[in-house]
Amino acid sequence: MRLNPKASREGVQGTYGDRVKIGVSVPPVAGAANDALVRFVARACRCAVGRVEVVVGAKSRSKTVLVRCDQPAAVAARLAARLDPPRR
Repeated sequence: MRLNPKASREGVQGTYGDRVKIGVSVPPVAGAANDALVRFVARACRCAVGRVEVVVGAKSRSKTVLVRCDQPAAVAARLAARLDPPRR
């Protein structure tokens, strides 16, 4: 995932290379942006916040997020459904 902190709108903002770009409104101070990202992914996947974790890139915009679940294909489909259509 590619994190866009201090975004004007929260949510999936499209793609960034091979990553999904997600905007959060909070600044990247004391892990607040990472926490907001985890909460967003948990909501999008319909799972508990404790099942989502940033495993790579805690201090970077490019992150790898682990979602612990029993149905990974369903979770991937839910995230894909959140992708916004491209802007013109």
